[in-house]
Amino acid sequence: MRSAEGEYYIEDLSPTHQRRLKLAGRIYSESSEFQRIEVVETHDYGRALILDGAIQATERDTFIYHEILAHPPLLMQDDPAEVLVIGGGDGGILVELLKHRSVERVVVVELDRMVVDAARKYLRGICGEAWDDPRTELRIVDGRSYVDGDRETFDAIILDLTDPIGPSKYLYTREAYRRLAERLAGEGVVATHAGGWFHHPKVAGSVVATLRSVFRHVAVFPVHVPSYGMEIAFAYASPNVEVESYSRERFAERYWALSESAELYYVTGDFIERVGFRPALMEEFLRESSRVSTDDEPLEFTDYYEWG
Repeated sequence: MRSAEGEYYIEDLSPTHQRRLKLAGRIYSESSEFQRIEVVETHDYGRALILDGAIQATERDTFIYHEILAHPPLLMQDDPAEVLVIGGGDGGILVELLKHRSVERVVVVELDRMVVDAARKYLRGICGEAWDDPRTELRIVDGRSYVDGDRETFDAIILDLTDPIGPSKYLYTREAYRRLAERLAGEGVVATHAGGWFHHPKVAGSVVATLRSVFRHVAVFPVHVPSYGMEIAFAYASPNVEVESYSRERFAERYWALSESAELYYVTGDFIERVGFRPALMEEFLRESSRVSTDDEPLEFTDYYEWG
């Protein structure tokens, strides 16, 4: 929401915690059949994509969130070629994935074409020319329907989703994760975010508990994303790859090979040492909810936080 004067973007992070950003301008504002889509110019973060009142990506710190989701899952494999992205309509994750020379195809499954169109027109600072890359395949379809109906396998699956509200909540369930596990190649890895562990511990705890109910190997760790105003829990999961204790040497070797042809601003050769590390308080907070989300009783953000 915005202030009455229309000069600020204001977002509730909890029932007692708001943050606001002064706007330098309003660029785009339309409603699709699924959500309200806005592109604004901010003083601190450049252009920002806002969906239903929540910041999704900004020009200035897009690299943090998208590098974390894209690169480690690919660097845990030899020559990953096929990648599936669920969500990701702003194109930021696509930019990072296409930096890998081994990647031959990225299938992006996005519910809302208007988000992609807005990004292509107004957010080139985030998506660049990635939507025009011949390796990109865009499918405008509900992500869960695609996962349930398709039988292709992928070396990595990236869940670049909004919080579990509305249609996206069915991509956070045990049944959805089982479908994703079936779509993974032998050494495949799933990457996702689990939300703000400090501000929304019950949501993050449920996402992690649901991942652990399906995948043998799960690594969860926190990263501060400035434009989100909080630390976000990120997670990697795999049936076969020991994501929580992956070889530092192997990861670093592949990272340095990648860095010869691509610029990375957040992920480094020793990034894998952070994966699986959790502060003691985070571990305690994640235990606040061991609820496993299911199709019959899906986790929804507003179950715990009505202001959402």
